[in-house]
Amino acid sequence: MLVSLWPKEQLPPGPEGSDKLVHLVLYFILYYLWAKVVHTYGFLLTALVVFGTGIEFLQEWLPVNRTFDIWDVVFNVLGLGLGYGYIKFREKVPGSDKNA
Repeated sequence: MLVSLWPKEQLPPGPEGSDKLVHLVLYFILYYLWAKVVHTYGFLLTALVVFGTGIEFLQEWLPVNRTFDIWDVVFNVLGLGLGYGYIKFREKVPGSDKNA
């Protein structure tokens, strides 16, 4: 997540709009990994939404040539929601290994 606060000009370029997919995937993975440790899924979801939104505000306030982007927040939340949904789905699937 430190990449979120890295100066923009030092990041590798990607296709236009690809950063939104990166947000979605990274926040899905972030939720999934933390859910393995923290089993209060609703609290975890709320905490990570606050974390992701806070990172966006820090981008605006810190001198890293980055700005707050509401679409980054939206894709962060979508990734977290997919992670939450995946964990809940896995809980309901008979015979699924909940530790995988």
